[in-house]
Amino acid sequence: MKAFAEEQTIDDALYLLGDALRREVISIDIYLKVGATVHLKVGAPVYLKVCAPVYLKVCAPVYLKVGVSVYLKVGTPVYLKVDIPVYLKVGAPVYLKVGVPVYLKECAPVYLKVGTPVYLKVDVPVYLKVGAPVYLKVGAPVYLKVGAPVYLKVGTPVYLKVGTPVYLKVDVPVYLKVGAPVYRKVDVPVYLKVGAPVYLKVGVPVYLKVGAPVYLKVGAPVYLKIGVSVYLKVGTPVYLKVGVPVYLKVGAPVYLKVGAPVYQKVDVPVYLKVGVSVYLKVGTPVYLKVGLPVYLKVGASVYLKVGVPVYLKVGAPVYLKVGAPVYLKIGVPVYLKVGAAVYLKVGTPVYLKVGTPVYLKVGAPVYLKVNAPVYQKVGPLVSSLQVRSRRTS
Repeated sequence: MKAFAEEQTIDDALYLLGDALRREVISIDIYLKVGATVHLKVGAPVYLKVCAPVYLKVCAPVYLKVGVSVYLKVGTPVYLKVDIPVYLKVGAPVYLKVGVPVYLKECAPVYLKVGTPVYLKVDVPVYLKVGAPVYLKVGAPVYLKVGAPVYLKVGTPVYLKVGTPVYLKVDVPVYLKVGAPVYRKVDVPVYLKVGAPVYLKVGVPVYLKVGAPVYLKVGAPVYLKIGVSVYLKVGTPVYLKVGVPVYLKVGAPVYLKVGAPVYQKVDVPVYLKVGVSVYLKVGTPVYLKVGLPVYLKVGASVYLKVGVPVYLKVGAPVYLKVGAPVYLKIGVPVYLKVGAAVYLKVGTPVYLKVGTPVYLKVGAPVYLKVNAPVYQKVGPLVSSLQVRSRRTS
C-alpha cells in the first residue's frame, strides 16, 4: 500500500507539472541526454514551441525521418552538442524560425538530405563550429534569409552538392573562416545578393566547379584574402555586377579556366594586388567595361593566353605597375578603346607575341615608362592605330 501510494503521488506530481507547463504558468529548463540509438519517425505534422533553454547532448547515433511538415519555433537559446553521426532525412517542408542565439558544435560527421523546400529565417546571431566532415545534398530549393551576423568556422572538409536553385539574401556581415578544403559543385543557377560587408578568409585550397549560370550582385564592400591556391572552372556564363569597392589580395597562385562568356561591369574602384603567379586561360569572348579607376599592382609573373577576341573599354584612368616579367600571347584580334589617361610602368622585361591585328583607339594621353627591355614579335601589321590626343613617351 505504501509503494502504491508513493507511485500515485509521483503520477499526480507529474500531471500537475505538465498541466502547469501547458497553461504557461511556469517554465523550466530542459536537459536531454541520450546515450543509445534513437530512431524517430514522424507521420503527422509536428509543432514544437520551446520557451526555455534546451541543452541537447547526444552520444549515440540519431536517425531522424520526417514525412510531414515540421514547424519549429524557439524562443530561448538552444545548445546542441553531438559526438556521433547524425543522419537526417526530411521529405516535407521544414520551417525554422529562431529568435534566440543558436550554438551548434559538432564533433562527428553530419549527413543531411533534404527532398523538399527548406525555408530558413534567422534573426539572431548564429555561431557554427564544425569539427568533422559535413556532407550536404539538397534536392529542393533552399531559401535562406539571414538578418543577424553569421560566424562560420569549419575545421574539416566540406562537401556541398546542390541540385536545385539556391537563393541567398544576407543583410548583415558574414564572417567566414575555413581551415579545410572546400569542394563545391553547383549544377543549378545560384543567385547571391549581399547587402552587408563580406569578409572571406581562406587558408586552404578552394576547388570551385560551376555548371550553371552565376549571378552575383554585391551592394557592400567585399574583402577577399586568399593564402592558398584557388582553382576555378566555369562552364556557363558568369554575370558580375559590383556596386561597391572590391579589395582583392592573393598570396598564392590563381588558376582560372573559363569556358563560357564573362560579362563584367564595374562601377567602383577596383584594387588588385597579386603577390604570386597568375595563370589565365580564356576560351570564350571576354567583355570588360570599367567606369572607374583601376589600380593594378603585380609583384609576380603574369602568364596570359587568350584564344578568343578580347573587347576592352575603359572610361577612367588605368594605373598599371608591374614588377615582374609579363608574358602575353594573343592569337585573336584585340580591340582596345581607352577614353582616359593610361599610366604604364614596367620594371622588368615584357614579352609580347601577337598573331593577329591589334586595334587601338586612345582618346587620352598615354604615359609609358619602361626600365627594362621590351621584346615584341608581331605577325601581321598593326592596323587601325588611331591616337586622338598627344602621346608622351
